[in-house]
Order: sequence, then structure tokens, then C-alpha cells
Amino acid sequence: MDLYYAYGMVKQTARKKRSIIIGGVIIGVLLIAGLAYFLYSKKMSDSGEKGANEETVSYLKEGQMEFSQRDYLNLSAEFKKLADGGEKDKAFRLLSSRYESEGNVDLKVRKITQESSILAENGFADEALEAAFRADKLKSDTATLMQIAAAYAAKKDIDKQIEYIKKAMESLDVNPNLDSELKAGVKTGYQGLIDDIESRRGQ
Repeated sequence: MDLYYAYGMVKQTARKKRSIIIGGVIIGVLLIAGLAYFLYSKKMSDSGEKGANEETVSYLKEGQMEFSQRDYLNLSAEFKKLADGGEKDKAFRLLSSRYESEGNVDLKVRKITQESSILAENGFADEALEAAFRADKLKSDTATLMQIAAAYAAKKDIDKQIEYIKKAMESLDVNPNLDSELKAGVKTGYQGLIDDIESRRGQ
């Protein structure tokens, strides 16, 4: 999964109905936000770059697994089935149980970020925003800032959505683990997303 494929998913959904657009943008945001971690993981494990250690590489690989599209969609489908079947409490428990006993802060943040995305997709915009801010409070990074943007997208607050995408772009500049080429590529994807959002104002 590369940046342009993830961004292409967002562009493609922009041609569909508004309800589909919102869900597509949220998934697109999640995929793009995870891209930096995917590519950095590969770079660290392939090159044995100075400063990399087994624990760091292990975490990044686990993060990549946590962000896999297949696992994410399966979890989302299970949540939707429970929520639509009148088992809202059980559906929410399905998501929270994944991170309550998680000892790794980084993985816990990623799982809460996923929780926020799934909540947003299924019409729980306020809860999605709360979860996104909770993840960001634990450890703020590009992915958590992008998830806050996604939650605002679910609330149809375009100004706040764009504000947090820009904050995510700024966060790339202070990330010492990303080289300039990778930062530029991710920023291009984020700016394209902003342009796409702006083009749909008033639709």
C-alpha cells in the first residue's frame, strides 16, 4: 500500500454520494496517516539504520499489522453488526477491550485511533471525536491528529477537519524518524486531501 494508492482511494470516493464520501475520506485518512509508519518500518528493518533496535522495529511491524486494511474492515463490520442489531454496549465493548490491558502506549494509541475511526464510520461522531482526542492526549503524533480530522469530517465540520490536517502536516517537520523525501510525499497526499475537501464545500 503506497501513498498514491491510499490517496487515490480518497479521490475515487469523492465522486460518489456524500454519505459514501464521508466514510471513504475517514478510511483514506487512516490509511494515509499510517503510511509514514509503514514506510519507516520497512526502512528500519531493511537497512538496519543506526539507532534502530529490535524493540523499535517490532513495534513498527506490529503497528503495520494493526493498521492492515483487512483486519480493520473485519473489526468495523463486526462492530456495525452489533450496533445495528441493538447491541450498542457490546459493540462499544468490542472496541475498548482491545486496548484496556495494552501495556505498550504506542499500540494502545493506535487501537484507540482505530476505535475512533470505526465509531465515525458508523454514525457515532461525538464518541469518535472523544476517542481521537483521548488517543492524542496519550501520545500526539501525525496519525492521532489525522484521526481528529477524520472525526471532524464525520461531524461535517470542514474548517476543523482542515485545521487538524494542517496540524498533522506540521507534525511531520518535527519527526526525526522521517527523511525529507518521505515527508514531502506524505505532505503532498495531505495537501491533495485538503484540496479535495475544499472542492466539495457547499455540495
